[in-house]
Amino acid sequence: MSSYSVVNIISNGTFDSELRKPDGWTSPSYLNFENYGAPPNNATLAIKLRYKLKFVDSKNRIPGMFVMRDNILKALDAEGYAHPVLDWNQKSRSAFTSAFQRGEKIWSRKFLLLTPSTYNGFDFSLPDDPTATVRPNVVCLFVMSPADNNPHIEIIVVRVDRDNDAMPLRSHSKFLEYIDPWTRTLGHELGHAIGLPHIKVLLGDAQCLIEPNEERCYGETEEEMANIMGIGTKLWPLNAKPWLERIAAHTITPTNDWVATLDLKTEPDIYR
Repeated sequence: MSSYSVVNIISNGTFDSELRKPDGWTSPSYLNFENYGAPPNNATLAIKLRYKLKFVDSKNRIPGMFVMRDNILKALDAEGYAHPVLDWNQKSRSAFTSAFQRGEKIWSRKFLLLTPSTYNGFDFSLPDDPTATVRPNVVCLFVMSPADNNPHIEIIVVRVDRDNDAMPLRSHSKFLEYIDPWTRTLGHELGHAIGLPHIKVLLGDAQCLIEPNEERCYGETEEEMANIMGIGTKLWPLNAKPWLERIAAHTITPTNDWVATLDLKTEPDIYR
């Protein structure tokens, strides 16, 4: 069984992160998943997001958020549009809470960071060959935890009466509707929650760096729009940006020294 040691933990208002390294060699290196599903012989970097869900309806109102329109109580979204909402019940709250936790599967164990040749902080020797040095790579994990106290993010959730809504609600990372966890919206908004901008901002588009929420910043080409930070669900190595920035902070190395890949089965390097 794999054994891991905590290298260090970084906590801040956006999210926490925990870096662990393997204590020694376990074989095979990628078939036996341990420790949040990370393959042995690679280090792990877990982004940990604490969240609080605030279920809002006619019985649980937020001042300034509700208005009466056409004798119907409606909730205002971030752009000022009014949407008719239904009251929550135990079944709908439980269904949303369970589905929201799916965000872990969307983002966890999707990227591997290749450890640069200049960094030896994870190195260990092979037990049967002390002249051989193993240099682990880093598996990117994502852990979501509900928290009433000191959450990183508070999310208002409404149950829109979609049959009587004239315009779809436009969600954002702190304002979701009941249906969102079953759509591409969940992965996109969790991406924002851990610091990812829209895809053309990630690509360095000059206009989108200034106006990141313009429609074109969600992508102009079919490939861009298919990305999770466009209007799709696909992940690129570019989407590993939060882990790349945090591994640099953990190891006190330049971010550009690290490379992200989608191939989690990439073996650690062995030097002799």
